[in-house]
Amino acid sequence: KSIQIKIPPGVETGSRLRLRGEGEEGAFGGPRGDLYVFIYIEPHEFFERDGNNIV
Repeated sequence: KSIQIKIPPGVETGSRLRLRGEGEEGAFGGPRGDLYVFIYIEPHEFFERDGNNIV
């Protein structure tokens, strides 16, 4: 399954996004669980972040 995720502006490395109902099916026919996406921001060659600013 393919899904699209909107990453909010200013999100930091180590943040976690929860997508309700997008996880695995529950045991014994239970509801689907949640999918957690962990954010890792790769360093850029020229730019770096200073809080919510790019310098």
